[in-house]
Amino acid sequence: MNGQSSMTDFSTTIKGLDSLVKLDYGKIVEFGEEFGGNQFRDEDMNQLRKFLDFLKKQEYHFKHQKGDFNHQELLVLKIYLKNSENHAKPNFKKAWQDVAKVMDAALSKIGDGEEGFKDLGSLLKMWEAIIAYHPKK
Repeated sequence: MNGQSSMTDFSTTIKGLDSLVKLDYGKIVEFGEEFGGNQFRDEDMNQLRKFLDFLKKQEYHFKHQKGDFNHQELLVLKIYLKNSENHAKPNFKKAWQDVAKVMDAALSKIGDGEEGFKDLGSLLKMWEAIIAYHPKK
């Protein structure tokens, strides 16, 4: 997979799911290989790590709070992604746009309650895959 077709394939796959939990690990690995590869500079990876930290904090918060999971706080990630895209160097803007489109599809699948919390776990795996497949320099 590469470029536009892979972004479309990932988005289409995610949109076709009832829940992110149903996204198989093979697809998550493909996602990590595609987007974590050489598409991002190290500076971009630092930003992606911040997003991962944000998601982990959300997971921790909801795991330890009383009450049900509410997906609304995750929607701020769309703003962060758009900001990163707007501030990206011209030759990396497309990579940010691609990740934002896939993540937009993923975030739209996350609901409230226990099922939404499980979907958050799948979203975390997607971010972890990007970071895991970024080559160390």
